[in-house]
Amino acid sequence: MASTYKSLFSLFLSFLVVSLFLQNRRHFVKGEQTIEAEKRVLAGTSGLYANVVVAKDGSGNYRTIKEAVERAPSNSPRRYVIYIKAGLYHENVVVEAHKLDLVFVGDGRSRTVLISNRSYPQYSIQDSGALVVLGNGFVGRDMTFRNTAGPKDGPAVAMRNDADRSAFYRCSFVGYQDTLLANINRQFYKDCDIVGTIDFIFGYASAVFQGCNVLARKPLPGQGNVILAQGKREWNAPGGFVLQNCRIAAFEDLGSTKSHLGRPWHKFSTSIIMQTVIDGFIHPGGFVDIMDGIGNERTATFREYKNTGKGADTRNRVKWAGYKVIYNLDEARQYTVANFINGNDWLPALGIPYKAGLEKNKKKMASTNYSFFNHFLSFLLHLLLLSDLSHFVNGERNIPRALAGTSGLTANAVVAQDGNGNYKSISEAVNQAPSNSPSRYVIYIKAGTYAENVLVDLQKKNLAFVGDGIGKTILTSSRSHPSYSILESGALVVRGDGFSAQYMTFENTAGPSPGPAVAMRNDADRSAFYRCSFVGFQDTLFANKNRQLYKECDVVGTIDFIFGEAAVVFQDCNILPRKPLFGQANAIIAQGKEANAAPGGIVLQKCRISAFEDLGSTQSYLGRPWHKYSTAIIMETTIDGLIDPAGFVEFPGSAANEETATLREYANNGEGSDTRNRVKWAGYRVIDDAGEAQQYTVANFINGNDWLPALGIPYNGGL
Repeated sequence: MASTYKSLFSLFLSFLVVSLFLQNRRHFVKGEQTIEAEKRVLAGTSGLYANVVVAKDGSGNYRTIKEAVERAPSNSPRRYVIYIKAGLYHENVVVEAHKLDLVFVGDGRSRTVLISNRSYPQYSIQDSGALVVLGNGFVGRDMTFRNTAGPKDGPAVAMRNDADRSAFYRCSFVGYQDTLLANINRQFYKDCDIVGTIDFIFGYASAVFQGCNVLARKPLPGQGNVILAQGKREWNAPGGFVLQNCRIAAFEDLGSTKSHLGRPWHKFSTSIIMQTVIDGFIHPGGFVDIMDGIGNERTATFREYKNTGKGADTRNRVKWAGYKVIYNLDEARQYTVANFINGNDWLPALGIPYKAGLEKNKKKMASTNYSFFNHFLSFLLHLLLLSDLSHFVNGERNIPRALAGTSGLTANAVVAQDGNGNYKSISEAVNQAPSNSPSRYVIYIKAGTYAENVLVDLQKKNLAFVGDGIGKTILTSSRSHPSYSILESGALVVRGDGFSAQYMTFENTAGPSPGPAVAMRNDADRSAFYRCSFVGFQDTLFANKNRQLYKECDVVGTIDFIFGEAAVVFQDCNILPRKPLFGQANAIIAQGKEANAAPGGIVLQKCRISAFEDLGSTQSYLGRPWHKYSTAIIMETTIDGLIDPAGFVEFPGSAANEETATLREYANNGEGSDTRNRVKWAGYRVIDDAGEAQQYTVANFINGNDWLPALGIPYNGGL
């Protein structure tokens, strides 16, 4: 079970990084500097062209989503695509009934975010959403719709959808009570996330949720959670909610809150949960009455079919006339996309992937990968969307601040681009931090993209950076070699010992063509990074020297994208090769140990090595022996099939290093872990003995037990 959850976590982050950082700020637009809207093609969207572009910085046709929608043609006979660049859009957008076949495409679910803070009773439930869709044929992709009103303000919709033949793909809907109002007509949600508390998927629509994460979070004290509140009033009317191949899971903050799958809001409420993973937080009864005892439980249609997970046991479910378990395949088929919402008639035209029928689950690997994907997204949502912009700060107006989720850290200083902190830049906060501090000095960096090259110099000891999440707090550089030395090109250069960072992204946007372009260089002894992303191409992460730990991080790049002379362990991380220049091959690790007796080596433990979706057939290797005693250890790691069977490749002009390097593998798994065709070098071998592998653990290789507890970063000391 433990190894399964690690794999789940890893795939989650793989998908997360794909969706957030696949092609930096030009992810969806070729030729970003031109405003020839109809010539923009959107990557990963079945060849969609953007008719117009929304960008807060003025680099598009409009600065607001609302303006773009209002200027869109009415009653359009074809799709009209609005590409919405990364940003937080505080708007309440209405797609009116005459705005047909509109398509929203964002830069990813945590980068393009449409936010409302309206709630009932100040606003009607119908009007409180960040997005209200009335025009048929609407499509939303790669975005988040969020209501930040919080649990105490009552019903607060993130999105209301009335549109027939509408679909959402890779979107997130985040709120508390009444998050998603699927109001009327036929709707489809694919690979989406829905987060909330009470009745957080509700309405009268006929809607299928496929491959989605349904995530219950903590409500107010004394409240219980209910996921589905479907509103069908007449037995022969259309309407009903179907969760197919989804995952129903708890947010980390949920605790012991009583949670139910649904309740019969109206007389003929219809809720079907099938082929779905249901985690153990769901009450054994499954469903709950609507409180006023009006008898809807006798006339409603509540069904379950072939669910799995700790919460899927139906032996203690409610004994209502309206509830039963489906055992017959033909009965279950009436609730598929093809039959329940006639999806084959209209979904192909929208370009949204879907499964028309019932998953056969013939292959164990397929069902396993599906679980991987869902768990990943659960974790992603926890990181990125758990609450509003003050997620990591309790008492946003008060300084110092206690940082939630960080072992009780208190912020000594706050960086905020909008001036709502002590400093507007990270560099200024670092420069003003005390020198040679004997205790941790915490800099909380609020959400934003910080285009800086930050140096934490030698005398700046025990600094801690805490951001608002991967993809939300971003430190970015565009420096590259030869214009800048490799040592100086990073968005962050750390030299002061005892450094730690949590919940941030460090990226270099120079691209593959300029050459080496570091996202982060780390020289600091006793340094650690937790839930951070390092995104670039060649030479992404420069682990230069001393002892370092990277826990639950993502590292993205092409050639030698983890390199340096440090003694470093990457634990539970995602290692993601991406597409390099034409004719180039990828190598993940290039470790630089030059003397046999010197410390140093790069260890990947319990990680996942997988491909960015742009990688294609690019030849990729685990590493190459950069120096004479290069040391690279890959153990207990899932290696996907992208890795060349040889595993390692020679460093040009340094063939002798193959005999003296230390390249080892231990207890790996996955399609790329087969060692039978690995290189036949003297410096390579497979470790068969757990005792030998122990020397490369956090406790032994970097003496982690001596210094990591003081940083408050979780880790596993052994195998």
